[in-house]
Amino acid sequence: MIPSTRKTAQLASRRTGAIAPLVGVLLLVILVAGGIAIDHARLRLASLELRAAADNVARSVSNEMLRTDSQDASIAKGMEIAAKYKVGGGPFSLQSGDIQFGTFSKGVFKAGTKKKTAPNAVRVNSNRSSGSSAGPLNMLFGSMFGVNEANLGQFATASFKMVDICFVLDRSSSMKLRVDSSAAGLSLSDPRAPVPPYSDSRWRALDTAFDIFIDELDGNNSEERVGIVSFASDFTAFGVTTPASRTDMDLTSNLANAKTRMNNMSNSVWNGNTYIEAGMRDGMGVLNYSSSARSNAEKTLIVLTDGRQNQGEARLAASDAATDNITIHTITFGDYADKTLMAEIAVTGNGRYSHADDASGLQKILRDLAVTLTIIVE
Repeated sequence: MIPSTRKTAQLASRRTGAIAPLVGVLLLVILVAGGIAIDHARLRLASLELRAAADNVARSVSNEMLRTDSQDASIAKGMEIAAKYKVGGGPFSLQSGDIQFGTFSKGVFKAGTKKKTAPNAVRVNSNRSSGSSAGPLNMLFGSMFGVNEANLGQFATASFKMVDICFVLDRSSSMKLRVDSSAAGLSLSDPRAPVPPYSDSRWRALDTAFDIFIDELDGNNSEERVGIVSFASDFTAFGVTTPASRTDMDLTSNLANAKTRMNNMSNSVWNGNTYIEAGMRDGMGVLNYSSSARSNAEKTLIVLTDGRQNQGEARLAASDAATDNITIHTITFGDYADKTLMAEIAVTGNGRYSHADDASGLQKILRDLAVTLTIIVE
């Protein structure tokens, strides 16, 4: 008979011998699980770091594009910003091909642009992979299972819009008429002819609507430049000679200056007939050849008249503008304006035609145009 104490000791010894391998297995499982958790956490953190880097690079490239109008300079800026980041504890960098310009619409980015089509977005392909300059992310414990590295990738897209806008405005004598006038023109015997436009004139209504347009531009995140061309006809009266067309303001991003220039025109003396083509061609010159014109900007003419052309042929100018990929929006103001002609010009210029019967209608048209021209609709 074996004493109970000896039986107890033998039983404990057998249990200890059985538990030891189990503990070893459990420790190995814990070690593996812990290693997997650590690698997973590193992957998660690296992915977040990669996303942050991609987002900031995309924004920096977008801002640089708006500032410089240069894709090369913008790409260089993006690569410079990328080099400031670390991903997964290691250095991060981009190649020039990782930054692409294109168009972004309805949530879809398309790399590249058609001929003369302005880009409105940049996409950054930010990755740590075997094909990237930064290389893949090394695994700490994955090698236990034959996984030595991991490939990570993130895309980030930033939208921008660059618009060069030239107003082509009618400054013929009839723009001094009252807004509600149905007269065909203003005679030189009229007391309004030798002085600046009265407060109730069509021109003054245009000046107010123009300010609303500028305020709308000033409140968005796009980068616009605005120019002003005015047209009438070669005309001399009351000691004042005015050309058929003139550039009153070259393209500028100083929107406050645009308001000032319009105000100056509102306080000056001018007269003449209606040579729309001359104004359109000078406006095209501003958009194409001005030192302030940008190669990557959308180009738009906004042509406004209250009359009927009695010199030149505006249709020819519209056709040439369309060839240059300049969009033309047209506006008629007043009952005497040639609505048919201006609608045709808008169609040729792939733009929109609008008619204003009164000052409030003109304000709405210009406010809506400001939104249409500068906001990317998703």
